[in-house]
Amino acid sequence: MAFTMTNVSHAREMLEQAHNKVERAQLTMAKIREKAESAIATGIQIAEVSGTSFAFGYANGRWGENGELAFGGVPVDLGAAVVLHGVAFLGGLGKYAEHGHNLGTGALAACGYRTGAQIGAAAASKQHARAPGQFGGQAPPWLFANPAQPVFPHAAPAAPAAPQQPFVPQNFAPPQR
Repeated sequence: MAFTMTNVSHAREMLEQAHNKVERAQLTMAKIREKAESAIATGIQIAEVSGTSFAFGYANGRWGENGELAFGGVPVDLGAAVVLHGVAFLGGLGKYAEHGHNLGTGALAACGYRTGAQIGAAAASKQHARAPGQFGGQAPPWLFANPAQPVFPHAAPAAPAAPQQPFVPQNFAPPQR
């Protein structure tokens, strides 16, 4: 079979088409890799924050006094959050600063939860406080999927609401006409 200009030009055209397909495939793969790297980075961030929060929650519950592990009068989770964020902000972790911030955020989340739980428990222990899950004497409809089975096992069943009387200030007289 003899080579002709038509055969050579056809071969070049096929080679260019193949080259274009390879370039498009490389661009597609680059986009897929970019999305995968972003998803992996988000997964790592979630694992670092929630894992740190869990670890401090466990430590507070396991070794803390009244659910708070402290060193020198400072809650350990709060101290760790300040140190981790500080070191990351000051460049002490270099290109891994985002991981320091993630761990610091997890420690701060544990501190926030612990503090909120302590404040809530203190409010519930007051004489005039309502039982957990009761708002104005009745639980809101979204709180219970099935009113016979509370979502929160510690929640007391809602007591019947007392009849509401309209508020009338003392020494109130209607306007005279």
